[in-house]
Amino acid sequence: MKHLISALVLILTLSACATSKSAVTLPPASPQHERIYTIAKQICPERTVICGIALIVYDAPEYYAGTNGLQIRISRHMVNLAKTEDMLAYILSHEIYHVMMMIHEEQYNKISPHELEFRSDIGGAIIMYCSGFNPDGAIDMLITFSAAFNRDPNVSSESHPSLQSRINNLGAMDFDAVEC
Repeated sequence: MKHLISALVLILTLSACATSKSAVTLPPASPQHERIYTIAKQICPERTVICGIALIVYDAPEYYAGTNGLQIRISRHMVNLAKTEDMLAYILSHEIYHVMMMIHEEQYNKISPHELEFRSDIGGAIIMYCSGFNPDGAIDMLITFSAAFNRDPNVSSESHPSLQSRINNLGAMDFDAVEC
């Protein structure tokens, strides 16, 4: 676990922070930008930016959060869907964990999409827990996401396991045993 948190701190505190290209993308100011920026500061209190990763909140008609390893893109709809800061911390932490795996897992592209999501759920929940957020926000976000899409939580897609299996996986996690 200490290796996980050390890797996160490394990603968030790279010396590349001095360049404007590595800063959190905030303008224009909006409530969604302010919410995600506040979460990012709590996840990495030593810095006010996530360094080396562009964090982009953008207008789109869909609920979306994803990363290509250089950018974390979150739609305003997704930010608005997160009713609590814990839920929003889960979205950001989940994507940060994807970035961490891209950097540290040599076989990232050979891991099944479902396994990547399970790992990012747990890794993201640990990141948020160690940053002072309630990891129950991860489960709350998945339940909210299921309701927003009005879809059966037991159905998997090609890229994601069923929401119910993800909820069960997170629910089985003993966060009291996590050393931050």
